[in-house]
Amino acid sequence: MGTAFRQTADLYGILATAYVLIRLLSGERFAPVAAINHGGLAALWPALALFWLAAAQRDRGRLVLYALPALDLLLQQNYWRQEARPFTPDRAGFSLLTFNLQGRAVKSDRLIALMREQRADIVCLQELTASAASAVSCSFRDEYPFREVFTQGETIHGCAIYSRFPLRGAEYLAGEHGHWRVLVDGLRSDGEVAVYSVHPSPPGGFRNRRGFAPLYRSRELDVILARAERESVPVILAGDFNFTELSDDYRRMRQRFRDVFADAGTGFGLTHPDLGMLHPRLGGTWFGLTRLDYIFVSEGVEAVSIRVLPEACGSDHRPVIAKLAFPSGKG
Repeated sequence: MGTAFRQTADLYGILATAYVLIRLLSGERFAPVAAINHGGLAALWPALALFWLAAAQRDRGRLVLYALPALDLLLQQNYWRQEARPFTPDRAGFSLLTFNLQGRAVKSDRLIALMREQRADIVCLQELTASAASAVSCSFRDEYPFREVFTQGETIHGCAIYSRFPLRGAEYLAGEHGHWRVLVDGLRSDGEVAVYSVHPSPPGGFRNRRGFAPLYRSRELDVILARAERESVPVILAGDFNFTELSDDYRRMRQRFRDVFADAGTGFGLTHPDLGMLHPRLGGTWFGLTRLDYIFVSEGVEAVSIRVLPEACGSDHRPVIAKLAFPSGKG
C-alpha cells in the first residue's frame, strides 16, 4: 500500500473505531454518531475490506486498528437468510406494496406498469404528487375501488393507500412530510386491520435546511406510535421511515413491532438509493447503501415473504412487497 493510502486508511480506522466506542457509550446523543447511523452500514463497509487487506499483508498493527469496526460491521449487518414460509390457502392472506415515489421523479407509466405486474392487494405510496395520483387513480378505477389519497400539488407531501378491500376511518396525522392512516375492512371475518402509510421527516439533507437533526423524525414517530398503541386491531406500518437498522429509532420500533424483512426476508434488503434516478441503465442494479423502507407488523399479523423490487420507476427508492397472513384460525 502506498503512503497516502495507508495514511487515509489509518485515519478512517481511527475514526471508525471512535464511532463504535462512542456509540456504545452514548448512543445517538452525540450528533456525529446519529449521522453515521443514518448512513447505515455503508459507513462501515470499508473497515471489512481494510481488515482483510491488512490480514493478507500480515500487518498486525493495522489488523488491530481495523478489527473493532470490522467486527461491529459483521455483528450489525443484518443479512437475513430466512426461507419464505408456505403461503397455503388455509391461511387468510394478502399482499402489500409500499413505495416512496420521490415526488416528480417517478415515471407514472412505469409506476402503473409495476402495480399491474405485482397486483398487490394494498398499495401504500409516499411522496405522491397530484399528477401521479390522478394517473394511478384513473388507471386503477376497477382494480382498486377503495382508496384514500392526500396530495399537496406537485410537492412531496402527498401519500395514499389503494386497496382491493373496503377502507374506512381515514385519518391524516400531520408531520413535515405527512403520515396517513387508514383502517382496512374485509381482511378478517372477525375484525379489521389498521394500515399506516408512514413517512417521517428525514433527519438531514438540503430539504429541511437545519443540518442533521433526528429529533424531528423521532417526534413524528412518537405521534405514530402513540396512535398505533390505541388500536384495538392488528397494525401494519409500511413506508419510508428514514432510518437504518443502526439507528435508535429502528430499535425503538423493534421493541413494539416486528420487522417483516427480519422475519421473512433474504439478503440485505437495501432500498436506497436506486441510481436509476441518474440514468435508466443504472436502475435496478445490485447497488444500494441503506434500508430505509420497511413493513412492520404487530401481533395478529404474520410475515410470509418479502422482497425488494428492482424497478424503481425513476425514484431514488425501491419498492417493497410483502405477503402477510393472519395466524391459522384467525381468518
